[in-house]
Amino acid sequence: STQSTWGIKRMFARVSQRLAVLTQHLSGHRSRILPYVFVTGALPLVSLFSTRTDAETAPSQRFELEISTSGRGKNAAAFVTKKGCFSAMNIGEDACFVASTPRYMCLGIADGVGGWAELGVNPAIFSIRLMAHTEASFNLTASTTAPLPAALLKTAYSLLLQDSSVPLGSSTACVATLDRHTGQMDFANLGDSGFLVIRKGHVVHRSVEQQHFFNAPYQLAKIPAKMKGDQNFDDKPEHASLSKFSLQHDDIVLLATDGLFDNVFDKDILDTIVTSSPTSPSSSPVPLTVTECSDKIAAYAFQVSRLRHYISPFVVNARAARLNCPPGGKPDDISVIVARVRTVPS
Repeated sequence: STQSTWGIKRMFARVSQRLAVLTQHLSGHRSRILPYVFVTGALPLVSLFSTRTDAETAPSQRFELEISTSGRGKNAAAFVTKKGCFSAMNIGEDACFVASTPRYMCLGIADGVGGWAELGVNPAIFSIRLMAHTEASFNLTASTTAPLPAALLKTAYSLLLQDSSVPLGSSTACVATLDRHTGQMDFANLGDSGFLVIRKGHVVHRSVEQQHFFNAPYQLAKIPAKMKGDQNFDDKPEHASLSKFSLQHDDIVLLATDGLFDNVFDKDILDTIVTSSPTSPSSSPVPLTVTECSDKIAAYAFQVSRLRHYISPFVVNARAARLNCPPGGKPDDISVIVARVRTVPS
């Protein structure tokens, strides 16, 4: 009938108005609406699926890292250099690793506390097992969720406490993860290992040493209950200093143990890392490769650590703490990870 037809038209008009409002509302949430399906005599059935936009699922560019690691144990006869990713390895009492998945990258460095050698414990065991557990935690986590350094360090430390191959020991730690889609790098630093982010020849982000008092850094430890207290510190992963930074093309990220930072000032790192000497008086300086950067920084740190009359950062900080510290470099294990940021089309 005419009345029935008019009623149906009015119903569809109301439905159309509601759908128009719904479409306008949902467009602000970047959702996609599949075709509407109407069922006679019932309200319209709308199939809605909230999905990520193309920009979220497939970014226009990716952030990659060119990485080189260099170091030398204080009693070693030669330097060690590694390019790209590698599993946890030790350099003297230091340990480090570089790991990668299709979306994330992880860099880690640790410095075993040498005082344990006086009790017949190899300080390198703690630092290398801590980094091995951190690497394993990253590889497991990164396949399902964003791997944050604080969580990786917490999991690694929990596993280390159950690790029968580590009798005693302690270590500082610095861990960084990169999201290749966004360029965000997250950092967790505990103790006096640390990191720098260098942009156009300037330090734009860096870690700050965590010390109980001079030359007594925060450290993760495995200590019997009867030994806790006094000079045996028992810090937790939750005590790590956390930060994040948005990287740009050509930034340089550096992670290192205190074998670098106790011997080399930031300005000298910058002078070493940014450029090499001109090939001729009329030519411009040539950018170093990441391997040249890491090798030169580690070599320079080793060189000045042997100088007897050098006023090192360690000496400056000791005197600032009102300690009578004679001049000279500080012989120590030296480990340096250098990464240059590259943006590439996806």
